[in-house]
Amino acid sequence: MIRVYHIQRDGTYQLVAHVKPPPGIRGWPVGQELEWAWEQTNSIHQEWRLNLAVEMQTEGRHRSSMVGDLFETDDGRCYQVAGMGFTPLDDPIEEILEDAEDVALARRRLADGEKTIPWDDVKRELGL
Repeated sequence: MIRVYHIQRDGTYQLVAHVKPPPGIRGWPVGQELEWAWEQTNSIHQEWRLNLAVEMQTEGRHRSSMVGDLFETDDGRCYQVAGMGFTPLDDPIEEILEDAEDVALARRRLADGEKTIPWDDVKRELGL
């Protein structure tokens, strides 16, 4: 099963679907499995709610999977949708999701006018 995470406007990710492999297929190469999941989460082919291979994880209408989205395989490896194919990522999904949340929080704080500490001051304070 492939877990599909869509990137949100703020740079965070939301788990939107679990995609089951086609009946009778086991041991596909990972690239073929990722392509299958991408096709099943692409609204051009069919409406997600009508697709028996897709278990929805959120309510409402969904967009097609696109560049920047994440696909996680059963063995915990994570891949990002690239312009042509998928890019393997080294970090586990939990770390990727946490980092994205941290970046989104920092951007919100900066947009709200929160003051930052210059890097040189941080280094001096830490004795670096």
